[in-house]
Amino acid sequence: MRVCTQRLVLVAALLGVAACAPTSDLGGDWTRGERGITRWQIDDGLCPGIGGGCSFDVPIAVGASVELEVDGIDGVAVTAEFTGGIAGNGRVRVDDDSNTIVPIRVVSEGPGRTALSDTSGFLDAATVYGRQPTRLDCGRYEIGRSIDWRLRELEIGDAVELPVVTGSASSDYVLACRASDAEGPILSADAIAWTVVSGSENLRIRSTGLFTSFGTSASGARINVNPQAVGDAVVRATLGALSRDLTVHVVP
Repeated sequence: MRVCTQRLVLVAALLGVAACAPTSDLGGDWTRGERGITRWQIDDGLCPGIGGGCSFDVPIAVGASVELEVDGIDGVAVTAEFTGGIAGNGRVRVDDDSNTIVPIRVVSEGPGRTALSDTSGFLDAATVYGRQPTRLDCGRYEIGRSIDWRLRELEIGDAVELPVVTGSASSDYVLACRASDAEGPILSADAIAWTVVSGSENLRIRSTGLFTSFGTSASGARINVNPQAVGDAVVRATLGALSRDLTVHVVP
């Protein structure tokens, strides 16, 4: 996927980093660090790779927070420094598989470089690329269909039907939105905020992460829904200045 534009080339030149997203030579799921001693990926639930992540070829929406997973170094006593269009607190952690996890937030368009160091000095670095979404397409997505961050099989529309379910069970569908710009889809991660603006007695929503519960707000490119009573509801999805209202008809 091409994420290089004339504007990004100029920004990258000022920052001293590569202008275009790297093409992964590690099977599409990982990206090599600048020194070649580490491999990196974006850790997100809609990344379909074997390791559950996306290579840095995938553009990330401005406003999104993600975790970068780094394999190949001991994460103990490692700190991160950020330049360009990303920010973070500089702290990293080590997961159960001994990978180094670096939380970042994309704050502006263009390249954002993460450099890792420990007490011995610089270890390795890699660059992700932020893009500003200009379009938000929303609808429903049937659970069980193949799904990734591009949401290729999203049933787009201003109104959707969901069969009513009993109790607090989730629907066989999720509500989802695909962020994009003129160059194509963008990984939005947690940047989309959802709110039930009317009909909360008919429909409840929740984020797809662990330890979430049904209510009137959620976040993410896709959300779980509990259509608990026949009737209508309106759900608003917001990403920065973009907003879409989705009418949900809960049917018998």
